[in-house]
Amino acid sequence: MAPRAEKGITVGEQGRRWVESKIGRLLLQPPERIIRIIPKADEEILHFPPLAKGDERPYTIRFNPSNGRIYVPTWKEATLRQEGDQRFLANPERYTQLRHPREHQLDLLTNLRGRRKVVALIHEETDNLEAAIRQQEHIMENYREGKEATQVRQIMNWLEFQLQAILGGKINRDRLDGLAEATAKFLEESGLSKAKVKAKERISVALTKAAQVDALGRINPLLMGVEFRSALLNAVEREVMPALVDRKFAGFFGILLMDRIVTRETMQRTVEDLRGITQEGGVLSKEPTEVSIIEKEGLKMILEKTANSLGIRGRVLPYLPSARVAGINLKGCRPHLQENNRAIMGDELADTLFKNKPVIQLVGEGDFNTARERIDLLSCAPLRTVLDANKEIGIENR
Repeated sequence: MAPRAEKGITVGEQGRRWVESKIGRLLLQPPERIIRIIPKADEEILHFPPLAKGDERPYTIRFNPSNGRIYVPTWKEATLRQEGDQRFLANPERYTQLRHPREHQLDLLTNLRGRRKVVALIHEETDNLEAAIRQQEHIMENYREGKEATQVRQIMNWLEFQLQAILGGKINRDRLDGLAEATAKFLEESGLSKAKVKAKERISVALTKAAQVDALGRINPLLMGVEFRSALLNAVEREVMPALVDRKFAGFFGILLMDRIVTRETMQRTVEDLRGITQEGGVLSKEPTEVSIIEKEGLKMILEKTANSLGIRGRVLPYLPSARVAGINLKGCRPHLQENNRAIMGDELADTLFKNKPVIQLVGEGDFNTARERIDLLSCAPLRTVLDANKEIGIENR
């Protein structure tokens, strides 16, 4: 069936969209004439969370939250053997059929009727995000201008500019609505969100929830910075990810790159925020007797939110261990999570962190000297190390 004429769109563009949609339907949701299978050994992967929030297709990038490993899927034609007019799947006992909702619950793996193709959902396991991006080299070749990298970088810079502007003035409902609307408009104009009105509403809700006050009902600019940045990143990611997923040929590259940039930006901003707390003029540079109980409680809230942000953003390797170390150093670790975190961080760091008081507790006790040292040594240093070690992967500047 040929593509229908669309007003305002060139014939070439219509043809390109039609071809992409046909290929997309084949790859992402194969029609009923194609039998989809998955190795039984890989079924557990389908229960891992998707790297792109809200993308619940079987055919999507997933990660193991226990160790940060990434699984990039691909469809491959399964090996069949022929005996006369009969076709058989080699080793059918090793596979499970991924049925379309409209398909009958029949055992098709041992009874391949007609000429139906059999495709297997295979997952390439990678040990870190940088390696996963490099695996998409064939996709990157089609995006030498770095379109995704440029767009996502523009979003991050634009958000930071807006944050600084709003935090420099009075925060009220009108300003939050204005920021939400401006963000939605920016995403729409960038071609990264088609639902401007709904995007504005979702972003506005996220910002309003983030607009907390301290114990005296006052706005805490540093706390707001942490909260707003996290809220904006989460909201924008929810809007942008569907557009990246929808790019049939560069979708995986876009998802991986988005996660990389957002993770690195979060870590870099975290280091800057923590240095602002510990350096001259920051709360921890003062004598404990000069800091009120309200200020201490406000600082503890900031440190807790910072640790939570690292837990949300530092999800995959190579960033997971450093993010976990930095966060546990600030906030501590619940006993039932220690075993898993020990496997992530290693015994030496785990022993150090689990026996020491978290920074939040040191602040509450007024031990500012130790708190400063611990922030520099076990929060800022690990984050800077992993950022520097993975600074260049040869993509963003192509």
